[in-house]
Order: sequence, then C-alpha cells, then structure tokens
Amino acid sequence: MLITTPTINPTTPAWVLILAAGLLLLIAELLRSGRIRKTLSPAAVSLFAMGVAGLCLFECMEQIDTRGPLGIVAADRFAFVVQLGLLLAVSALLVARFSTQRGTAESYAAFGSILLATAGGLLATLADDAVETVLALELSMLPLVWPLAFGDGDDTSPRVARGFLAANGLSTLLLAVALALLAGLAGSTSFDTMRTTFASSYLSEKSVGQPSVLGHVAAVMVIAGLGWKLAAAPFHVGIDNLIGKTSTSFEAVLHLVPKCAALVILIRLIPVLMAFRESFQLALTVTAVATMTVGNIHAVTRTRVREIVGYLAMAHIGYTLAGCAVGCFESRFPDIGLAGGSGLPSGLQAAVLHLLTLSVAVIGAMSLLRYLDRPERPIDELEDLSGIIRRQPIACVSLAIALLSLAGIPPLPGFWSQLLLMSANLPMEMKSSIGHVVVLLVLLNLLMTAGACLKIVATMCFEPLLGRPRPSGGRPALIVGVAAAVMLLMAGLLMGRLIRGVETLDLTKSDPPRSVAAGTTAKGIVGE
Repeated sequence: MLITTPTINPTTPAWVLILAAGLLLLIAELLRSGRIRKTLSPAAVSLFAMGVAGLCLFECMEQIDTRGPLGIVAADRFAFVVQLGLLLAVSALLVARFSTQRGTAESYAAFGSILLATAGGLLATLADDAVETVLALELSMLPLVWPLAFGDGDDTSPRVARGFLAANGLSTLLLAVALALLAGLAGSTSFDTMRTTFASSYLSEKSVGQPSVLGHVAAVMVIAGLGWKLAAAPFHVGIDNLIGKTSTSFEAVLHLVPKCAALVILIRLIPVLMAFRESFQLALTVTAVATMTVGNIHAVTRTRVREIVGYLAMAHIGYTLAGCAVGCFESRFPDIGLAGGSGLPSGLQAAVLHLLTLSVAVIGAMSLLRYLDRPERPIDELEDLSGIIRRQPIACVSLAIALLSLAGIPPLPGFWSQLLLMSANLPMEMKSSIGHVVVLLVLLNLLMTAGACLKIVATMCFEPLLGRPRPSGGRPALIVGVAAAVMLLMAGLLMGRLIRGVETLDLTKSDPPRSVAAGTTAKGIVGE
C-alpha cells in the first residue's frame, strides 16, 4: 500500500502518523546523543498528527466504495468506521497521558511507538491482500513491545517482552504460511480474487470438486495466527505476561489497536474461507469458548487490578469471536440466522457493536486507573482501591460505570451488545451439534465476567478506606475517563440508533466488496 500520487487517498492518514512517528523517534535519538536538549512537546506533536490524519480521513470519504486502477485497498464503509474509531480512541489515550509526559528521550520514543502502532491499525483496516495483511498486523503490534524488549533495566520486563517477540514471530509465520497456501490455491494474493475463485470452484451449483485439504489446513492456521494477535486462548502465551509490565497507556493501546486490526482482518477473511467453513467455524468456535473461559478464570482469581482488566478484555475478545463464528453459521443457514428477517443485527454486526462498547469501556477504565495512580507508585493490588470512593467519588463512579458495562449490567451498552451476541448464538443451537454446549458455556462465562467486575466495584464502594490516597495521573486522564463513562451512559440510552448504524456496514454481503485505488483522486472519482 504505497503512495502513488501526491493526492489524498485512503492510506494518507496512516502515512501522516508514520511521518510524525519518524520525527518523534528522530528527536528521541538526538536527545540520547546529547545533540539537542529541548524541543517540541511529544504529546502536542502526536495530537496534531492525529488531527491531521482525521482531516485526511474525512477528505477521502468520497472515495469509499469506488473502483480505481492502481493500488487496490478495501476502502469501504466498514474500514472508514474502524479507522475513525481508532483515531478517536488513541487520541483519548494520548490526552490521558498529556499531563504526565516528560521531555525525555523515552517519552518521545513512547509517543512515536504509539503513533506507529496506530498507523499499522489503520493500514490493517484497508488490507485486501495477503502481503499487506501481514505487514500491517506487524506494524500494529511490534512498536509497542520493541522498546520494552530492548530497554534498560534489571526487572523481568525485557525478558518477558523478548518472549513475546518470539511468540509473535511464530504466529506471524503461521499466518504467512496459511495465506500463502490460500494464495496458491486461488492463484492470487488478493482477498477479492480468493473469494471469487473459491466460491466458483467449491460453492457454486456447477462445482463438482471438494474443497482442498490444504484449504482446511490453511483455515485452521489462520485462526492460530490471528488468535495470538488477539490474545485468544490457547494462543495467548506471551501476551498475558505483559499485563502489568508496561505503562497504562501502552497497555491500553496494546488491548485496543492490534486486536481491532486482527478482528478486521478476520472479518474480511470469513467470506474467503467459506469454502472451508467446517474446519474454519469449528476452530473459531473452540478458540472463542477457550478465550472467554481462560480470560474469566484469570480475572476472577487475580488480585492485581490491571491484570483483572486485561483478562476481562481477553474474555470479551472471546465473546466477539463467538459472534464471528455465528457469522460463519449464518452464511451456511441464512434463513435461520438473525439476519434472516428478525430485525436484529447479524452475528458479525453484533461482534462489531460489542467491540465498540468494549473499546470505550477499556479506555475509560485504563484512563481512570492512570488518574488514580499514587505519587509513589501506580495502582497495583485490588486493596489499593479499597474505599477510594470516599476520596475520589467522580473518578470511582466513572470507573464503576465502565466496569458495569463490561459486566453486562443494564441499561449500559455492554448489556445490549452481550444480549445481541447471545441472541445471535441461539439459532446456532438449533442446527449445530455443539450449539447447546456453546450457548451454555457463554452464559456461564458471562456470569464470571460480572463477578470479576463487581469484585472491583465492591472494593471501591464498600471496603474501608486505607490511608489518604492522592491521585497523580493528572486532570486529562480524569477527563478522558469521565467522558468515556458519559459516552457509555448515552450509548445505553441510544442503543437502537447504534444498532441501525452498525447494520449499514453490510458485513455479510456475499458479493465481493468494491475497492478503491490508493492513488485515485477524488476529482477523478467524481468525474466518473
């Protein structure tokens, strides 16, 4: 996905962030070498770059769902919505970090790494090719861990991060081999061509051959490769060890950007892998159930606050994967799924809606935990929040709203998105032999999720206050956390409009998505 003309195109926002990240990393190196002492604020440069990227994104909106002759990318409405959400989410996290930034080389490198990861997430939403997919996913994850793996210090973080990089390399290898097998079967690395070829070869009425065994193997390997990027069990080894080992901002971005990028790629690949849906759906369903179960068990048993929130995010990724598995089921039984006329969104649309509510809740929780950090040390153990509502009522009420949304308490949006996911899973119970077990396990996991969230809320509200805690995270972090809580309350009241908005994304369309050239100008499109 290279820039072929100087005009604004769907990849321009990502390139703006890459250039800004390069500037920040260059300044970091100059500071380390002592050639300069003080220069531009890293937070100001990052927020300015995010604003320019947002303007470029809106400028190229008219190129959505159009065709062009060069540099084909999947620039549809779905990609635009995800890109906009990523820019807003990361901007909020940068604002939360604003008051605690320092003019050190490490601060410049940290902001540059966050911008690079965000650029990778933006490119992943546009990826319509096997090579682009692998490169974009790596760009969305490696910048967040590379400084930690090779930084200074005697703690265990570098060792854990190096193990993370090794496991990431293995997952990338699995994904690259899987996409190479699919490209070999289709004769092209383009997802559009793969979908058309597999549909005409294995799914049409005139097809006489059976799907290739290599295709089934590749479908399972895709789940393994993307599952590690999503911190999905049993492929979560390495990622879960990073929880609590990085800064709150890095951890929040690590929970958000790579997972959104991997989920977008997974949704794009579902129509491609429909010819191998038996193996693909089974692997996806098993991964979803394992992820939510492992995440909830860890969240219920842990006592460190950031670990609990991290494992809750992992469990919710499992719920989202369950919605993706339902999307495979609905493509096989279109008359039985919720998209067949009940007026409710499909499994994929419910998964996207749940990802949206999860992202807002995680941003709010992480920002408020950053605000509540003590001057001497960050919030660590659960007892650090004991009775803190008596000293910080606004922050604690906002944190409780974010956690209750994760717990699925009505009328917060987490309840509605989880209800839609459960409703989407119910038709699968009627047709699939494993549907009964899946629905039962999802229900049990929802109860464990609620228990883990309520454990934190009860500690804040009903336990005695220990000491006189003084927050040191700064007002911007509090503002971001309160704004996230307000958004959750409003989303719960306006869920009907959100559902109708998600339905316009048309994620379950059977015909190949239209693409746009990276080098096509808005003027040329209007002229067509």
